[in-house]
Amino acid sequence: MRLPDRRSLFAAAFVAFVALGPLGFLYPGPVQTRATPPWPRWNTEDFLDGKWTAALGKHLEESSPITIEARGLYNEAAWLAGERSFGSTTWSKGGWLYNNGSLRSPSNDPAGPARRAVLGRLANWLDAHGVRLLAVPVPDKWRVHPEGLPEDVEPNAGARARYPTILDELAAAGIEHVDLATAMRGWREADPAVNLFSARDTHWNAAGAIRTADLIATQLATLGWLDDLPPDRLVAEPLTTVSTAPDLVGTLGIREDGPLARELAEEWQLASVHRLTADGVRMQVEKQQPSAGLAVAGDSFSVRLLGAVEAATGRIADGSGTIGAEGPIHGLTSTLRGIGSGQLAARVVVWCFIERSVSHDRAWQGAETPLADGGD
Repeated sequence: MRLPDRRSLFAAAFVAFVALGPLGFLYPGPVQTRATPPWPRWNTEDFLDGKWTAALGKHLEESSPITIEARGLYNEAAWLAGERSFGSTTWSKGGWLYNNGSLRSPSNDPAGPARRAVLGRLANWLDAHGVRLLAVPVPDKWRVHPEGLPEDVEPNAGARARYPTILDELAAAGIEHVDLATAMRGWREADPAVNLFSARDTHWNAAGAIRTADLIATQLATLGWLDDLPPDRLVAEPLTTVSTAPDLVGTLGIREDGPLARELAEEWQLASVHRLTADGVRMQVEKQQPSAGLAVAGDSFSVRLLGAVEAATGRIADGSGTIGAEGPIHGLTSTLRGIGSGQLAARVVVWCFIERSVSHDRAWQGAETPLADGGD
């Protein structure tokens, strides 16, 4: 018996399968996990040399619903079978997740020259504009909670050197800073049960952010930098519980709406304040505060620090430079540009960034004005 010719059917199925990539981007909902490459940001230079189209192709390939579902099912099965390493994430003791990238850093520190040049230009800019800056490098999670790491996982020499290196470089540039790693170690020695980071997220929890804000407020007061900033009539509100998927759960490559993702979900809390009017009415404090004398800037850690700093200092702070997922200095340069152009009144800036970004050479080499080479 002659079998039916199914070549046209296979061809149609293949075309439909390939088409699922772009359809995945349009699919409501979203179908991506944080393990997939994002839609590439437009850049003319990258487009002309083919990098942008290559990144687009990778994104469309990885955002196919079939890819998402198949990878999710595979990773969930691997998890249930006892697998504990998932590319960028390691499952550790007590249910903790760690970012594998934070455990590795080149020993030759290729970002060093550009980073030191940026810090030098930053110090010069601060002096020229009469702005005071307190740098708050945040130690990586493994440095604060090493007890959760598997016995066979050790940070390499480059990763261990990052934090002391950035402290030395800030001191060499004459930039005031906080040694948060030492402070956090002291807090945990005094209270071993306290957690300062979320178990399944790269970020600190409310306890870590609030204690850091208190330390910052003490440092600013000791330096006398709050003396010229009259306190605002603020009231600290109860912590706000925010429902969001922990970022390290997303990097496991599992399905965002699957049962394992729901099992590993965490809630995190956020500090906030309200302003009191003359007649005692509570007013919401917006993130943008162009007339504030204090500003908080930096990466996603600064986003979660803003309200806690306002509560600890009793001052409203501009948070327009608290920008997540853009590296260590993008948010800071945004704030400095605002100050330089007269759009922001801040004369005291708290700059918060995570330790592992110290080794991100592209971030430092691609510094924007006013920290770019020749910027003012």
